[in-house]
Amino acid sequence: MTFAQISFDSPIGWITIQAEGEKITSLTMSHKDSNLGSSKVLTEAKKQVLAFLAGKLTKFDLPVHLEGTEFQKAVWKVI
Repeated sequence: MTFAQISFDSPIGWITIQAEGEKITSLTMSHKDSNLGSSKVLTEAKKQVLAFLAGKLTKFDLPVHLEGTEFQKAVWKVI
C-alpha cells in the first residue's frame, strides 16, 4: 500500500492527515508542514475538514481505515 501525508494550516492550527492507499489512517494536530506524497483521498479530506471548520459541513464522507478491537469498532460505529 502507498503511504501519503498532507499537512495544512487551518483556523485551529496545523493539521496532518495520513492515508494508506485510499483510506484515511490518521488525523492529528501538528506543528508544521510535512507533506509526503499525495492522493485523492487526502485532497478530499483537507477540503472536508476546512468546510467543517467553516461551519459548512456537519458529516464527513471519507473512507477510513479503523484499527482496533471489536469493542472499539462497535463504539466508533455508534458515535
